Amino acid sequence: MNKTSGTTSKTVVFFPIHQPSAREMLLTAKALVDQGGCAHFLVINEVVEQEIAHVGSWLERTNLFEEPPLQMRGGSMLLSLKTIIVKTWLGGLLHTLLGRKSLKQMVQTDLARLTKEYLVISQVLEKINPGAVGLVADRYSHYEPAVLKWCEVHGVPSFILPVAILAGPEDIPLLRTGEQFRASDYPDLVERFPQQRALNSIKGWDCFYYPPWRMLALHEFGTLSSQPWVVGGGLSTKVLVEGNNARDILLRHGCPEEKIAVTGMACHDAMHTAYIDRGALKHDIREEYGIAEGEKILIYSLPPYYVHDMMTKDEERADIDDVFSMIQELPVKCLVSLHPKQSRKDYEFLEKKYGVHILNQQLNHVLPAADVFLVGGLSSTLMWAILCAIPTFVKSAFDIKFRYYDKAGLDYFQSTIELRAKLDSLLSNETLYQEEVERLGEVAPYMGRFDGNCRQRIVNLMLAPIA
Repeated sequence: MNKTSGTTSKTVVFFPIHQPSAREMLLTAKALVDQGGCAHFLVINEVVEQEIAHVGSWLERTNLFEEPPLQMRGGSMLLSLKTIIVKTWLGGLLHTLLGRKSLKQMVQTDLARLTKEYLVISQVLEKINPGAVGLVADRYSHYEPAVLKWCEVHGVPSFILPVAILAGPEDIPLLRTGEQFRASDYPDLVERFPQQRALNSIKGWDCFYYPPWRMLALHEFGTLSSQPWVVGGGLSTKVLVEGNNARDILLRHGCPEEKIAVTGMACHDAMHTAYIDRGALKHDIREEYGIAEGEKILIYSLPPYYVHDMMTKDEERADIDDVFSMIQELPVKCLVSLHPKQSRKDYEFLEKKYGVHILNQQLNHVLPAADVFLVGGLSSTLMWAILCAIPTFVKSAFDIKFRYYDKAGLDYFQSTIELRAKLDSLLSNETLYQEEVERLGEVAPYMGRFDGNCRQRIVNLMLAPIA
């Protein structure tokens, strides 16, 4: 693409897509404004709108979510038809003819959407005249391709900002379980786009990152990531990451080295402030929640099984009841952290039933006071505990271990009996406990930068091309 000359505007546009990215970008945006810059949010859904509703006039915003985004799950009726008819020879021929015709129509529909979004984004961004743009990734679909294409055309640098990470490049294929991602249905596309394919070891077949119609539409639109399994494989200018662990993972999976900068995450700065004065923080937490001096504090991050449609409400309750029954037998006081999607009123019964307390504060403001951190399921908050060198354990109802945290050497449990045995041995032996704290303290600098200066590094990098 032919680039026009860049801009010297000190306005940075931020493009969050969900609550974690909105929270992270708000912290960076405020640091930018404090240095004399201007921050402008592009709002694409109600979740982001609600997250920034309390923010004052220092943050400018443009609402883009009048029309709902298309989902990657589309085409289910077509796929059901394929499953039925492909079992016969005649059906196989019909599958090929109908499938290709329908695929072409779906590509054109998706391409029309991308083109429409580009026209909208062009009008918005030309009016704002940003000097840089911050995004979550360079491989998603709703408005992001339009933003990346506009930046490429106009010579405006695009930065992928560090946002909470859970699934790494090795793990994403495990999440592509729908039939629409099955690569063997499209051998010509496998040959044409080999980097779009990866093995889903659970399903036992190769999958695409995108459904085929989206992959072809993005290719024709000019924004298909050459390495979609890793951020940085698309049109982004720079990828900012939380630590050398993320950097090495991206490099291993094809992200160009010159794109990557290790900055840390903006949300780590507030936690670092609490961490360096964790003695006073622990005293305040004991006072607020009635925890006696000398009692160990265990923070339990509840699993979001129900809100993520992984369990029914009754199944989730049975799972957490099992965990709380185990916690009651330990020499600890338990504080409970809720997932952002969980409603406090749905879990208040735990306080009466088990004598625990649901946190009133955001977890990153309290976590440094914990002696033990227990995560239900899997959570990006694991990184916070690692950085604070807090002994951390994962209790999951499912046998899934995301490999992003492999270097931290965390223990995963499906059985509360095995988990209790581990916690008992750790809590009853101060030498073992301190050894685990020291081990995490040694690995933490590799996992993420944690010095209170993350926001400043991010802002400096985003303003550097403008300066």
